[in-house]
Amino acid sequence: MVFGSLLVMNGLCRAGAYKFEKLGAPLTTGPARAAFVVKDPQGRSVLWGIIESATKKGVFAAYLDDGKTLWLDLAPYRPSHIVMHATPDERIYVYAGTPGHFFKFNWEQGKLVDLGVPTKQSSYLLGYAVGPDGKIYVGVNPQARLVCVDPKTDKVADLGRMSEDPAECYLLHPAVSDENVAYCPVGLHHPELWALDLTTGRKKQLLTPELQAHMAAKKVAIPYVWLDKTGEVFADLGGKIGLCRADHIEFPKNPPPRSSSVLNYRPSKTQPLSAGNGEIVGFNIAQGRVEIKNTKTRKTRVVQTQVPGVGVGIYSIGCELNGKLYGGGVKPANTFEMDLATGQMRDLGMLGKGATQVYDVIACNGGLYQSSYAEGSLTYFDPTRPKVKDVNPKEIATLSKTHDQERAPQFARGPDGMLYVGTIPVKGHLGGALVRINPADNAVKVWRNIVPNQSLLWVEPVPETGEMFVSTGVGGGSSAIPTEKEAFVFLWDCKTERISWQGSPIPGTTAYGRVIRAGNGLIYGLVNSSTKLYAFDPAKRKTLKTVDLPVKNIWWRGFADRPGPDGRIIGLFEGGVFAVDPKDNSVKVIAEDSSLNITFGDIYLTEKGVLYYSHHDELWRVNLYHDNE
Repeated sequence: MVFGSLLVMNGLCRAGAYKFEKLGAPLTTGPARAAFVVKDPQGRSVLWGIIESATKKGVFAAYLDDGKTLWLDLAPYRPSHIVMHATPDERIYVYAGTPGHFFKFNWEQGKLVDLGVPTKQSSYLLGYAVGPDGKIYVGVNPQARLVCVDPKTDKVADLGRMSEDPAECYLLHPAVSDENVAYCPVGLHHPELWALDLTTGRKKQLLTPELQAHMAAKKVAIPYVWLDKTGEVFADLGGKIGLCRADHIEFPKNPPPRSSSVLNYRPSKTQPLSAGNGEIVGFNIAQGRVEIKNTKTRKTRVVQTQVPGVGVGIYSIGCELNGKLYGGGVKPANTFEMDLATGQMRDLGMLGKGATQVYDVIACNGGLYQSSYAEGSLTYFDPTRPKVKDVNPKEIATLSKTHDQERAPQFARGPDGMLYVGTIPVKGHLGGALVRINPADNAVKVWRNIVPNQSLLWVEPVPETGEMFVSTGVGGGSSAIPTEKEAFVFLWDCKTERISWQGSPIPGTTAYGRVIRAGNGLIYGLVNSSTKLYAFDPAKRKTLKTVDLPVKNIWWRGFADRPGPDGRIIGLFEGGVFAVDPKDNSVKVIAEDSSLNITFGDIYLTEKGVLYYSHHDELWRVNLYHDNE
């Protein structure tokens, strides 16, 4: 339990210091990925794996005789994803970081040796490939480049940008044929498939305009390629299976079925995980236990490892329902429940199709509405009823499939009783949407691109005028190139279903942040990547005041969902809590604490003024209004 300092009381706290309480981690241990089993130089079997979570990023090596475990932390390199490969002679290579580094594991020293950065233009990756000569290839964002390391020499190389279109940023899951041709799927803005002859350096785009049009009609944003057991590379192009050649694509009469997993490297040490002598390894990260079954004797032995626990980060804290607090996680997008009276926590598992992040949860219609990424998934769930597949939770919409939207940051109940949420489009695209859900029958209506080429970020009701206040940003889905120079806020008339007013409270702003309606009817809003605040009168359609906040590094969510019991608006910045008084638009820092030394997380304020907030995988709280206990 940690105690923070009280800098300003002014009615917020009766006396004494604020008490900051750590409540615990509401989400169960996250997943670790077991990669392969190899022999160390002494012949001992070692299980290698990867941990990518909000709280830990790195690789581990666990010995299968005594459970001794080595943890190699990659967090200082700021990795988004990690790939790891074992060569046939048991050498371990890792690619991770922003920018991406290739590493080689030194068995004698027990550490990773940095082999270098092939290109500084590398911040995101998915998948890798190995050529017939053993070279390891990785496709990286944001320039759709192909990089490699040669295990024979440990030299790294940048093979260049594949696509010639600056809007294309993603090169995912490449494959290399036995003919030493790399096939590089590029896309998300639009599909491309590049062939790079690794012997001659010749490069060619293989998708014809007809194939690209076919994939666009099927809403396939990027090709899917895999290395067949014949040593050839096949591609799924929106249901059409093609055989990839260096300068064209063939369509055989009887192509192989699409591979269920992308393992574009040789030889495969992944499935099953074998420790030799007929032993098959099963890994349970939740307990750090390794279960090893001997297929000859059918006996199983268990090894307890010291693989570090993996906390699931809290991404959102959304609402209260029936005396319980609800929110969601990141990687994976599970939903949690906490009883406000007893503090008991429960992991409800994954409720939506979006597996990465729970963006928001709101209580309505006796249950929970949830939005999750990356599918633009909107879901309804009744926590008092048992989970039944396709019934509870019930998928209301998958916006990525129907309207090219994949992120829905925040729900709000409209003055007409409907639920509203703004959206950010899929990767590589511009033009968000305003989405309305009718709680009576969960019917969904979507208005796309009502502010051209901008995302719709935050929403707030204006009961006096029957409107919704919405903020926008010029950005689009990840890697999209903005075309607009200025963001806006607007009022949406819920009856006429159109924009009734549009303007820019602070000219030149490219993205407006969180908004909240104060008790006096004014809308207060933040400016993203800034410390500016504005007060807007929706009745007069006028910005009354702009304020430079006396704090820096405001949290992504910024404000709590509602004003405090005294009408003040509560917000978080790195290291502390601030309050905005709508009576005079003054802003004061009211408390500081080391548990707030982050800028990413969510906050929720109860009606009595208890502030709940996330700190990585932990849930914390502080009572800002002791008199309301």
